[in-house]
Amino acid sequence: MNARLTEQQIAGVQDILMDELDVKREQLTPGAQLVEDLGADSLDVVQIVMRIEEIFHVTLTDEVAEKEGTVEKLYEILADELGQ
Repeated sequence: MNARLTEQQIAGVQDILMDELDVKREQLTPGAQLVEDLGADSLDVVQIVMRIEEIFHVTLTDEVAEKEGTVEKLYEILADELGQ
């Protein structure tokens, strides 16, 4: 798990992913790919990014939308934006 985010922040991201992608928390391993493993499409990714930006008051980079984006990559990008 990402050591740069708090457990509450990680849970918040996971809650968004579970809601948007209809997956279980157990599926949200650090290496799980948003598109290939969790079934996200481009609209899902946009909605995930928008919700994270709204909840955490940040602006995320385009890296999140990359096809190879993983749950861990999402945590890292959020931590960078939060300055953690």
